[in-house]
Parts: sequence; C-alpha cells; structure tokens
Amino acid sequence: MKIIVCFTLLLVPFLLNSQVIYNLPPKSFYNTVNVTMKDFKKYECKKVYIKSDSISFVNLNTRLNESLALSNIDYMRVQEGNQALKWCGYGALLMGLIAILNVTEYPNSQNSGGLIVGFTISGAAIGGLIGLAMPMWKTYYLNY
Repeated sequence: MKIIVCFTLLLVPFLLNSQVIYNLPPKSFYNTVNVTMKDFKKYECKKVYIKSDSISFVNLNTRLNESLALSNIDYMRVQEGNQALKWCGYGALLMGLIAILNVTEYPNSQNSGGLIVGFTISGAAIGGLIGLAMPMWKTYYLNY
C-alpha cells in the first residue's frame, strides 16, 4: 500500500508538469507585437499568428517571416487599441477647467454656458485626436 501511495505522489507532479499551459492573448492574430525571449533577445513583429505551440510573424528588423516556440518566449506585449478615450477625457477636463476659470474671471459675460460647453467639446476632440496616435499595450507573461 505504501508503495502505491509513494508511486502516486511521485507520478502526479510529473503528469502535471508535462502539460504546459501558456498565458496567451485571446485572439490568434495581432498586427503589432513585441516579443521578449527568455535570453532577453527582443523582436518587433508585424502580422503575428499565435498557434498552440509557436508564433509566426514578420520581423520588422529583417523583413523576413520567422517562427518562435512559445516555450522560449518570456513575454509578449500586444497592441490592443489606442488611448483615444483616456485622452478625450483629459482634454475635456483641461479645457472645461479653463472655460470655468474664464467665466469666473468675467462673471458678466454673455453665454457663459455655451463657452464652457464649447471649450469642453473642443478639448475632448483635440484630446481624442492625440490619443489616437498613442497605442495601448497589454503584456502577457507566457510561462507564469
């Protein structure tokens, strides 16, 4: 009986270790990905296809199609959208505060509500345009 228990205790960790589960991004294709290997080598990638055991991509430095095993990758930074919404809020907040300060400095001005709304909307639009140029990155640590 003790032999069976000992054998089972030795076998279970081996079986659990044999199944590698990677922390992969949810989609199988990404346009832009930065990959860092376990040996700290970095790749800037375009047109990345993620498979169950590897990734294939176009290396931006060499312009060649390459493939890497997931077991050698430390982490991947995936571009997932942009920061337009966040910067839209920053712009609206900043320009709205400027408009409110302007209205409090000149309290007898006509159409102060329209001034505040106009400044806020224009600030949101300018901030949104700035945010469109800023990518949002998410990091996936594969072997943790």
